[in-house]
Amino acid sequence: MRFPEYIAKQLLAQQGITIPRSRVYSQEMDLHEMWSDLTKDGTQPGIIVKAQVLTGGRGKAGGVKLVRNESDLKATCDTILAMTIKKEKVMGLLFEELLQIDREIYISIALDRKQRKPIIMLSCDGGMDIETVASNTPERIMKMPLTEASCLRNWQLRELIAFAQIPQECKDSFANVCRKLALLFHAKNCSLVEINPLVITIQGQIIAADAKLVTDDNATSGKDIAAEFAYMSPEEDPMDKEAAQAKLNFVRLDGTIGCMVNGAGLAMATMDALLMSGASPANFLDIGGGAKVEQVSAALDIISRTPGVKSVFINIFGGIVRCDMVAQGLLDALKLHPEWSLPIVVRLAGTNETEARKLLAQHPKFNLAASMSDGAKKAVELSKA
Repeated sequence: MRFPEYIAKQLLAQQGITIPRSRVYSQEMDLHEMWSDLTKDGTQPGIIVKAQVLTGGRGKAGGVKLVRNESDLKATCDTILAMTIKKEKVMGLLFEELLQIDREIYISIALDRKQRKPIIMLSCDGGMDIETVASNTPERIMKMPLTEASCLRNWQLRELIAFAQIPQECKDSFANVCRKLALLFHAKNCSLVEINPLVITIQGQIIAADAKLVTDDNATSGKDIAAEFAYMSPEEDPMDKEAAQAKLNFVRLDGTIGCMVNGAGLAMATMDALLMSGASPANFLDIGGGAKVEQVSAALDIISRTPGVKSVFINIFGGIVRCDMVAQGLLDALKLHPEWSLPIVVRLAGTNETEARKLLAQHPKFNLAASMSDGAKKAVELSKA
């Protein structure tokens, strides 16, 4: 999961890495009070306004602006908030104090899948696109494998300091940033944590002026971070989150037949049956082998709200999960949502199959199928009715 700059910086700050004084925009914000706060030291007139997007290249696209006069602030905010950068709508703004920059450095830790270990990358050409530096002047990038993901040895720190030509008075601060970056990478199960640029100010401070953070999709840390900052990624389907909370395996597809099954193998077979019958599935939804009534109800609710769905095919093989329990979940869901108009085809086989069929036969909403192929054909026919 990728996170915007403001969250990446807060995570850096939690580790003890210095970030600029900043504010995250909100509609209720007093812009005058924010301006006064970020410009109160008087060393630099103005502030930086930054678009919050996950894609790169926002600066070249006009998503980062220096505002010198408070009278121009509102118009700048409106302009940036209305922008779309590389097909991604700007999700918010970050206001930051101006820094008196002496030098800019690039530093990151990324997972190298070929080496199967994290590597730290360092360049004196901070503030630039690192891919451009790597292509044009690869000798200006230092790459160092980390033998221990959460720990940098003293000899490694000495090599990094020498390569970046860090001045004597800043060596301890720079080493501290490197150590804490490694700790953050390990603690949050990151695949990338990047500071670009890491600036050395004319006052001798080392400050993370910009940052990126990407967590491993297979780790729970991304969801924990999202929950901590009440963040909803534009890359995340809200229904995915809802399904995860109900402990359902859900993937949205682009077809017209909503599917509910138990077991990934049966799900694949069900999708094949629909394709052979002339239609495409609108989703993959696996309720699992031990689903409860509440999960079945939640699953049907999610499918019914999936855009483009014209009919629903429920294909259950009762093993651990009983067919009558699934049937009761379906009936309970319809009681909660009597407005549902989608035709529903149900094929049940296995434990308590007969009892389940008797329950569903009492409700005119359900079209019972004798087999998977029969159910797929009925679902396709009803979707075209």
